[in-house]
Amino acid sequence: MGIALLTMAILDAFSQTGFQSALIQKKGDIRPYLNSAWTVLIIRATILFVILFFSAPLVASFFESPQAESMIRMIGLSMLFVGFSNIGVFLFQKELQFKKQTMYQLAGTLADFTVAIASVLILQNVWALIFGHIAGNVARFVMSYVLHPFRPRLTSDLRKTKELWGFGRWVAGSSMISFVIVQGVDIFVGKVLGVISLGVYQLANQISNLPSSEITNVISQVTFPAYSKLQSSIMTLKKAYMRTLEVTSLFVFPISGLIFVSAHDFTILILGEKWIGVIDPMRILALWGAISALAGLNGSILMAANRPDVITKLSLIKLAILLIMIYPATMAWGLEGTAMVVLISTLLITPNTYYIVAKRILGYKISTLLQCLALPSIGTVVM
Repeated sequence: MGIALLTMAILDAFSQTGFQSALIQKKGDIRPYLNSAWTVLIIRATILFVILFFSAPLVASFFESPQAESMIRMIGLSMLFVGFSNIGVFLFQKELQFKKQTMYQLAGTLADFTVAIASVLILQNVWALIFGHIAGNVARFVMSYVLHPFRPRLTSDLRKTKELWGFGRWVAGSSMISFVIVQGVDIFVGKVLGVISLGVYQLANQISNLPSSEITNVISQVTFPAYSKLQSSIMTLKKAYMRTLEVTSLFVFPISGLIFVSAHDFTILILGEKWIGVIDPMRILALWGAISALAGLNGSILMAANRPDVITKLSLIKLAILLIMIYPATMAWGLEGTAMVVLISTLLITPNTYYIVAKRILGYKISTLLQCLALPSIGTVVM
């Protein structure tokens, strides 16, 4: 199962179009662009299916896992349902119809869970997860046409496709670089320090990344379409951004501070002494988690302001820093060195992100942003 999903994740990351973000950011009525985007997504899904179908034997042989061949092909089949889903559901997010967006996502989640549990009881093997994954995609495919009246059709309007690609290519580039960074660090740790150290690092990363994964990612799903609607009113956009930054920091800073302070007690009491090696990396990554969570809010502003290129370029700089520093730091200080490099690479590019957002897009002074973060910072230190 893991091999099949990893194969799909790699192909998915390196074949992103960024069209969903382009449609959300675009001003005015985007319905004339939906058919062009849907056509490209169908072509993409079909190509992914073909690649997964014919590469399955090679991947299974490489990982010495014969059963992975059939699983990879089934995962590829499920990609077709994703590609052929009604592209009208993109309008839910753009038009801030989060009730319907939730219904659409929840239908897939419930189908995945229900089929997976039933299959486990019947089959009692890993195929249950595959069937659950397929059921989730099928459910979302069906609900996309039930919940939205738009009926897409194939088109050959290259002008609209090219227009969407002008924005989407930067989003696609950022997606690929982020995938390389995340998976690259894991692969490096596993190769250099071993699978046990990899497990320790992944646990520390997962816990420390809670502010970003559970707060910022959710908020960004709302702020990006909201900012896109406000992009023509800079004063309203400035107020919305500052309010979002202030509220988010009130949650992110205390959570990250709690992770930092309680890392030792949490590890000993909950995980056990065998996980004691996770304490120092967790503390370092807790600082990284807080910075990443707030920096992630800038992505919504940059995309809404039609500057996705900034995200891609800064991500490329971050990747370069990691490539230069990660080996010597890891060899010198082990997992703590790896975590420190991840933190430093984020620290070095984050000020540039805030400068571009504050000075070039919103017209704020950096001191204004610092004042906004002062109260949550002081409160966290006191806590």
